[in-house]
Formats: sequence, C-alpha cells, structure tokens
Amino acid sequence: MAQNGNGKFAKTVTDYASAQAIANEYGPPSESTALEKPDAKAVARQKKKESAGGGDVPSKLKLGLGGLGASATAQGINEGWSWLMRIVGTGNPESWWARNNDYLQASAPTMIGFFWYVAELFRLGNKPPSVFKLSRMEAANLAMNLGLSKFFQALRSRKQETKEALDGARAEAAKLMEDNKSLSEGFEKLKAKLAEAEKQIKQAEADKAKQGGGK
Repeated sequence: MAQNGNGKFAKTVTDYASAQAIANEYGPPSESTALEKPDAKAVARQKKKESAGGGDVPSKLKLGLGGLGASATAQGINEGWSWLMRIVGTGNPESWWARNNDYLQASAPTMIGFFWYVAELFRLGNKPPSVFKLSRMEAANLAMNLGLSKFFQALRSRKQETKEALDGARAEAAKLMEDNKSLSEGFEKLKAKLAEAEKQIKQAEADKAKQGGGK
C-alpha cells in the first residue's frame, strides 16, 4: 500500500491479485450483488400476490355479472322444467303425470343442481376458483335450492289437501249419521202409525161383526 497526501494508506495496482479483483472492487455491481437488495415495491407486490393466493383479484363487475348469470341459469332450469311438466300433466288429467305433477316439477332442478354442484366441487383444485367457476357453483346451488323449495311446498300442499279431505269425510260421515238417525226416527214413527192404523182396522171389523150379529 502507498500513503496518499492525507496520510492515509490506499491500495495500489500491485496490491491486487488480478485484474478481475480490481474490476470486482471498482467496477459496477454484479448481478448477484444487485439481487441481494431487491426493490421494496417489488417485495410488497409479491407479498400481496402471495396473500391473494397467487391469482388476480376479480373486479366487482365480473363478480356482479357472474352472480346475475348464475341466478338466470338456475331460474331457467327451474321454470323451464316446471313449464314442461305442466304441459305433460294437462294432457291427461287422470294420468300419473298429472297426479304427481307437483313432485315432478321439483325433481329435475333438485337432482341437476345437486350433481352439478358435486361435480364442480370435485374438480376444484388448490388454486382459488375463477369467477366463471364460482358462477357455475352458485347456479348449481341455486337450482338445487329452488327444486327443494318446490318439493317441500308440494309436501305441505299434499298434507293440507289430505287434512281437508279427511275433515270433509268426517263431516260427511257425521251428516250421514244424522240423516240415518232422522230416518230411523221417521221409520219408528211410521211403524207406530201403521200399528195404530192396523189396530183401528181390527177394531172397525170387530165392531162391524158385532153389529151384524145383533141383527
């Protein structure tokens, strides 16, 4: 080392082992050195991306349109199948299709929604689902719930109809019993009248016979 004007020692060319050593100390920072101090903004962006699950955050517009599409799809499945079953049921009011039309209207949306939802759930990977994937799952769930709602509504309606029919049968039976009671009372009165008339006829014949014998 050589002493400079300030009394401090400085390295000379002879103090370095090679030209590469001089380049490493006085040249621009190498790629490895630059990577040792990453940009703070890049680190923040990377952390935000990792916290979001490695995917882009969907916009509110995409989420809103996805929800509207899911609702429209579920309602289309539900109302379309119900319309088809009503047409089938009105063809022959005495057929099995007509008698069980309320259950049939609830069957397809429930089954389609259930199996569709299970399929979407089974194919769900480790990455966050896309908006389209979420919309399909929502549509399947809505279709299943609409079908179940119709099914339980049909059960309540059948129960109410059965109760009304039972109450009507009880009322009719009570009326018939009352009518039978009235008929029985009328029959007994008629028997009494017939017995009285027969008695009067016998009395008249006896009186007539007495009058004939007196002559």
